[in-house]
Amino acid sequence: MEPMELLSTQLAERIVTEANAVIPEKISIMDQRGINIAASDAACVGGFHEGAWMVLSQRLPELIVREDGRLDRVPPGLNCPIAAAGQVLGVLSVAGDYEKIADKARVIQRMAELMLSEAHRAYERLTGENVRNRYLDEWLNGDPKNIDAAFAERGRELNMDILIPRRVLACSAYHPQNAQDMATLRAIDSAEQMIERYIGCMDENNLFLRSASKLICMVTPQSDAELERIAAALQARVEREYHLCLAIGIDDTPADYTEMHRNCVKAERALAACMRTHKWFIRKYGDLNMEVFADQVDAVTKQEYVRKIMRGFTDAEIAQQLTMLEIFYDHDGSITKTAERLFIHKNTLQYKLRRIAERTGYDPRSIRHSSLFYIAIYFYREIRDTICLLYISPSPRDGLLSRMPSSA
Repeated sequence: MEPMELLSTQLAERIVTEANAVIPEKISIMDQRGINIAASDAACVGGFHEGAWMVLSQRLPELIVREDGRLDRVPPGLNCPIAAAGQVLGVLSVAGDYEKIADKARVIQRMAELMLSEAHRAYERLTGENVRNRYLDEWLNGDPKNIDAAFAERGRELNMDILIPRRVLACSAYHPQNAQDMATLRAIDSAEQMIERYIGCMDENNLFLRSASKLICMVTPQSDAELERIAAALQARVEREYHLCLAIGIDDTPADYTEMHRNCVKAERALAACMRTHKWFIRKYGDLNMEVFADQVDAVTKQEYVRKIMRGFTDAEIAQQLTMLEIFYDHDGSITKTAERLFIHKNTLQYKLRRIAERTGYDPRSIRHSSLFYIAIYFYREIRDTICLLYISPSPRDGLLSRMPSSA
């Protein structure tokens, strides 16, 4: 946007409206062609203003018109230029007796120029943010071969020193019921702004990039414990002030500027683990196990794996058995604690476990076979979460696996 484009019709109308809220005189705003683009009298809009054209073409500091009819369709009053960013962008005309309206006209002129200057500063901020965001996106998601000393120098020109080692936090705010209405989207935007302010105040070298539904925070080196403390504080504040959930994934170690893309991937994988299970709202990459490679397995393969391990069971039975096994493994294989959690007798639980071993050929109580069931549980949980997004209220008796898209 060039400075001359700052004086839009909308801004000119706003100047006229705000000025008329204070003084009753008729006001007009003309653009650089001398065309009236906003006026107290709507009938004047669109017409050519000879007085404005004289101010523009002759570069007059002001033009006083004392007699009606002296200039074509220009009433008595004061006409003065309005400027911003070093350029005259238009002309303000205030009708009336010069001695009575001169001081008022100059106040309005100053107000108009302040509004234009603020519009110019806002545009420069937006332009600067866009350039910075494109640079950060290239740093984290572009070709690693291009991240070199010359690239770092470009960052310094944008007041960003990417040579400083940093950690990465990937954050995602969302509604507990996955609502997507405008009020929720505004709350998410406000929450992300708060996170930027909160972390930005800790160190001016902390950087941020909004990417799709994530906010990527690149922070100067902190210990795992400190990052977890920061994450927990942010999580509590987002829940308290915005009534949203906040999931945060944390990378493992500080990264050199040439390796930041890898740390970003690690933080995003930790975040994905949070979003996938909703059991944890803060995950560190170093604490992930199967999640590290699970994203590389497609949905159909996961579905086939679950069916292979749980062969002999229907889809509906698979849901029941894997839910039971998940509780069993969550209690470290304790028969007593699992039975209490399921509100069944210990002998009933033993019978169910033996039945799984007989029908599948894999004993869930065996250390060697437990890993197979753990993977099946993990994959099934992902399938279940996917189905919940596709179906609002699936019947609990329906088999979720049968709802998955086939490989065909």
